[in-house]
Amino acid sequence: MKLTINKPVFKKHGLLALLILNAPAWSMDHAGMDMSSMSGMDMSMPLHDQHLTQAKTSSKKTQAKAKPHREEKPKLVVQKAVPTAKEKPSRDHSDMPMNHDMDMSKTDHGSMNMESTPTKVMDHGAMEMNNAVPAQTMNHHDMSAMPMTMQMGNMQGGAAPADARSSDYSQGRDFGTIHPPMMMGNDPLMSLAVHRLEWGHSKNSTQGAYEIEGWWGDDWNRAVLKAEGKISDQSLADARTELFWRKPLNTFWNTELGVRQDNGYANNRTWLALGINGISPYWIDLDATFYVRDQSQTALILNAEYDWRITQSWVLQPRLEVSFYGKNDFANDLGQGLSEVQSGLRLRYDINHQFAPYVGIDVNRHYGKTADLMTAKGEQTSQTFAVAGVAFWF
Repeated sequence: MKLTINKPVFKKHGLLALLILNAPAWSMDHAGMDMSSMSGMDMSMPLHDQHLTQAKTSSKKTQAKAKPHREEKPKLVVQKAVPTAKEKPSRDHSDMPMNHDMDMSKTDHGSMNMESTPTKVMDHGAMEMNNAVPAQTMNHHDMSAMPMTMQMGNMQGGAAPADARSSDYSQGRDFGTIHPPMMMGNDPLMSLAVHRLEWGHSKNSTQGAYEIEGWWGDDWNRAVLKAEGKISDQSLADARTELFWRKPLNTFWNTELGVRQDNGYANNRTWLALGINGISPYWIDLDATFYVRDQSQTALILNAEYDWRITQSWVLQPRLEVSFYGKNDFANDLGQGLSEVQSGLRLRYDINHQFAPYVGIDVNRHYGKTADLMTAKGEQTSQTFAVAGVAFWF
């Protein structure tokens, strides 16, 4: 079948169809939309020259009446730079538009450089605020390169000047009627302790005994007075009084130098004394004194005491005193060698650590040549006493 086209009819109806197809484009132009302004889109169609001119004219009129629209720049396609082995390239984002539509998800912020200084010369560990030292020459491991405001000054050292402190610690100030200040330990102090003040009873006799120690001075020099004796039949039977200059040897030991005076014997005697006393390990109080007098007579007396605290108030104290003599002293019934041993055990109750009553037992025994001399005179060489007394200090 052969298709026959009527040219006059096709020409008339074809023009009408072309106008109908271009009607939507004309309506959009009159509504104020500029399809040609959309970025990346080309909505132009091969129209007739007359209709294209009318569309452009209508678009310009619409833009003049509408609010000015900021011209958008083409989007920046950010590509990740491939750094070389020597340096890391920098990026300059100063000309980038701050458009909210920009896609930053693929941007490599690690390679961005916000300053003109290359990354390779920046050492953030050595940066300083005043830029006094070039960053290229600084290392955070070398603090000597930092300015003086960032370093600690040299520590003070060396010996103090001779006049750094006045002798009376007043530093030249006038305290008026107030006593000038003194360092602790330099102010003289004093103490008096009555270690034993007791009365003892044995099977054949009754006697009293005392032991007193007092001192005055500071931590480095002290005058010490010691007195010990026995009273029998209301008279002084045996007494020993000593006066010492005490000097510390170390933290726990002291040296003593002085004189001793004996009373109560047929002949009174005076001795030169040299001793040492202190606290041994396990808190045992030790005292050793060597004596010498005329006619080359010598003596050695050793003392040991220990306070065993059963409670904070109850204290059990064992005590031992041993006497030796270098020569026989027949006038005073003293023989050469080991002469006497006095041992005791006392239980005391500390009421307020300054006053304590006690009870106990005390044993006196003589040995050697001394025991022989006492036996020859009809005296007892061994006696045991039950004692009761008080101890206090202030």
